[in-house]
Amino acid sequence: MTHRGATGADSRDGDGAGVMSGIPHEFFKAEAERLLDAPLPAAGQYAVGNLFLNPKDTNDQEKHKSIFSNIAADLGLRVLGWRRVPTDGSILGPASSSREPAIFQPFVVLRAHYGDGNHCANGEFDERHFERQLYVLRKHATHT
Repeated sequence: MTHRGATGADSRDGDGAGVMSGIPHEFFKAEAERLLDAPLPAAGQYAVGNLFLNPKDTNDQEKHKSIFSNIAADLGLRVLGWRRVPTDGSILGPASSSREPAIFQPFVVLRAHYGDGNHCANGEFDERHFERQLYVLRKHATHT
């Protein structure tokens, strides 16, 4: 897809376009049940992010996922688990194909609400506090 008519050196690739969307709760609920030992809490009581990591170095992937999880823990958050996003790079041009990342999605909850077990403990949930901590997590993880 071209974006504002811009292309890179490889004319098959556009310069990208960011899209924000709501969390598809039913989809992620099903994915969490399939992938994690811990089911998701109610919609609005968890967050999902996107981390773009080196697809060829699993040690590097684990290192960055650990760093992210530790930052989350320091903020009173908990990463329930990770989902690797399936991709289809068959339409990518050579320039993009050589740099296609592995995309991982962390499922993040407020530890005080979810607890440390495999099911939500339904502890106190402060939406504003959760949103602030997620903002700090995103900023700190980006800079770390």
